[in-house]
Amino acid sequence: MIVHNPDADGITGLDRYQRSLVVEYIDAHLSEDLSVSDIANVVGYSRNHFGKKFKAAFGVPVFVYLRVQRMERAKLLIQHTKRSVLQISADVGYLNPGHLAGAFRRHTGMSPNEWRNELRK
Repeated sequence: MIVHNPDADGITGLDRYQRSLVVEYIDAHLSEDLSVSDIANVVGYSRNHFGKKFKAAFGVPVFVYLRVQRMERAKLLIQHTKRSVLQISADVGYLNPGHLAGAFRRHTGMSPNEWRNELRK
């Protein structure tokens, strides 16, 4: 994680408190259709300025961070609950299980059900 190091545009990352607010907000709203503007409002920045500060702070764009967080939450739910892929897709912010399954396969190399079956072995 890059903190307070200017990127090529001279933008520094979010401070520790701002990072904490952003992470908590994302975690609490992961099941929703989050926009960069929604998250930027948490720390009072415009969408564009926040995107630059976020990338400087976390090393990845907001959409990449969101995708990884959704996949990690999905993996936990698959592992620790008996919820269906349909239910889990809603829990992690996907409109339908097909979108979750495609993203999950790209992230893990397996479908959600294959992941669950592997954990049961």
